[in-house]
Amino acid sequence: MTLMGKILTVLIFILSVLFMSFSVCVYATHRNWKEFAKVSQQKVTEQTQINDQLRKTLDELQRKLAQERVARRVALAVLESRSALRQNQLVQQRNQITNLTDQERDQRKKLEVLVQELTKLTVDNSALRVTVVKVRQSRNLQFDEAQKATDDVNRLQGELLAFKTRNGDLAFLVARNRSILDKLNINPASLTNVPPALDGKVKVVSSRNLVEISLGSDDGLKVGHRLDVHRDNGTYVGRIEIRSIEPDRAVGEVMKDYRQTPVKTNDRVVTRKS
Repeated sequence: MTLMGKILTVLIFILSVLFMSFSVCVYATHRNWKEFAKVSQQKVTEQTQINDQLRKTLDELQRKLAQERVARRVALAVLESRSALRQNQLVQQRNQITNLTDQERDQRKKLEVLVQELTKLTVDNSALRVTVVKVRQSRNLQFDEAQKATDDVNRLQGELLAFKTRNGDLAFLVARNRSILDKLNINPASLTNVPPALDGKVKVVSSRNLVEISLGSDDGLKVGHRLDVHRDNGTYVGRIEIRSIEPDRAVGEVMKDYRQTPVKTNDRVVTRKS
């Protein structure tokens, strides 16, 4: 039962006592009024005491009601303060959630950008790997070429050393041969027109005592060299003197003083013996 219900109950009780007193008074009209007055006085006194006690109780209850109301107001104020604080906290949390949502959106965008950059970097990395493989292959090829070049250089250095040794030997032979020529009173310049040992064929015979042979400057032949012409059976035909020369062929003039028989195609051309 609430405090208001208790107060109403007390009021009802007081009214009931008053009505009961009125009923007693009405009932006493049929009795001795003096005795009735005495009894009624006693009852009134008792009821007054009861009433005073009830008033004290009512005052106490009202005081408690006032205290409870004050307490309720204080509690309500505290609850309103807490509610306001909770409301502020709720607003702050909502703002935080909004900020976190915005941050999450930004982070997702950044993540998408990073994923795109990662994809691009992956493609670039694949291209770089291909480039590295090509560079390694090129480097290996260059290393092989460098190794080959080193081997060639070593080989050429060996050949150069051999040539230097051969050159020294030839220089020694030249000096020795020159000493021998000096002892025999032979001029080396007179030996320059002596052709090397050659053996060729007549390729073309013209009507102006000119013949084309299969020997040239690559064979050591020079303008002014003289060669003998023979048939395949060994018959001496004559002698020619070289007038013009090319790397693989030469043109010579038939010397009238040495001609024994007309020169023919496929006659042998050899170094003169005298």
